[in-house]
Amino acid sequence: MIKIVLQQSLRPYFSADENGFKAVMTLSGKTIRGSRARKIVLRFCRGEQVHFAKIHIKIVWKKIIKYLLLFGIPMTRVQREVWAIKHLQNLGINTPKISAYGHKKIAYIIINEFVITEELTHHISLTEFCLNWQQQPPPFALKKQLIIKVAELLSCLHINKIKFGDFKLGHIYLDEQEMKQGNIVLSVLDLEYVRLSISKSKLAYDIGHLYESCFKIGLTKRDILRFIRSYSQNPLGEALKVEKQFWQQVKKQAIRYFYRINRNNSVLTKLPM
Repeated sequence: MIKIVLQQSLRPYFSADENGFKAVMTLSGKTIRGSRARKIVLRFCRGEQVHFAKIHIKIVWKKIIKYLLLFGIPMTRVQREVWAIKHLQNLGINTPKISAYGHKKIAYIIINEFVITEELTHHISLTEFCLNWQQQPPPFALKKQLIIKVAELLSCLHINKIKFGDFKLGHIYLDEQEMKQGNIVLSVLDLEYVRLSISKSKLAYDIGHLYESCFKIGLTKRDILRFIRSYSQNPLGEALKVEKQFWQQVKKQAIRYFYRINRNNSVLTKLPM
């Protein structure tokens, strides 16, 4: 069984049937990451609009069977991403707009699936934007405003019991046109690992991922304290006293993530806190 949901912008180019599904699964475009063996992310153009397609191929049956035995029918990555985009937009958090999504089922099990979103034009990832901060520090006012906005964004997610799963600078995008007007407007991408969570310790993983991705951009102790105050929405002294164990866990997780892909600990010796 095939299901496809198409927004108006893609209806002239794809049909909501098996032929449309095959057309998406065989899309050609610029490969951003992945391979045709399992998952691929493509950048392609239809009309005047640029889109990104995430195509998941050959769902792993061992994982499906495991979830069926333990939890029942699982939510796939595309289902989770579509849910997350809609949920975050309802919270006022900017995400790419969905152009289409769909899946192919055998019995009750999804074996192939995809989601297509519109490209965020005039945006830059914070990984790229902050790349040279250590060598060329940004204006103080800009850095302060950006830290506060990122902290408020993550706080909004966590207040609503949403765990991002892989919250790094590379998944946060800055609107460059708004920045020229003096405004900081952020969007988040890659929401396939988003899920609901009421565990405080699991929410610490999100901040740990974010902190680890900031290790090499030259943040100061004042920057981190400003983030903590903005995230907690409490006076700094109260936040550090009441949530001391939580912030210790954040740092521990950040260092653990860093060691997964790095063996040089010289960066860790320079951490502000």
